Amino acid sequence: MSSGNGSQGPQWAAWVKLDSWESTAILARAGVEVIVVDAEHTMLDLSAIARHIAVGQAHGMRALVRVPDQGPSFVQRVL
Repeated sequence: MSSGNGSQGPQWAAWVKLDSWESTAILARAGVEVIVVDAEHTMLDLSAIARHIAVGQAHGMRALVRVPDQGPSFVQRVL
């Protein structure tokens, strides 16, 4: 994965499995550039997922969401 900020080298990524948005802010301060919010193996609701994405984007991070299945219902709500 190439760095989106123009620098050379790999990006740091981390899985987010906790409900609190503060964990994403801590990861950003630690230099993590990409978060993957795990909605498949956790009980995160849509509001928690949205908070993680918003906090990540506010810190210049890219965010991905791992959805629990390929059903269009959940995917559309995450989008």
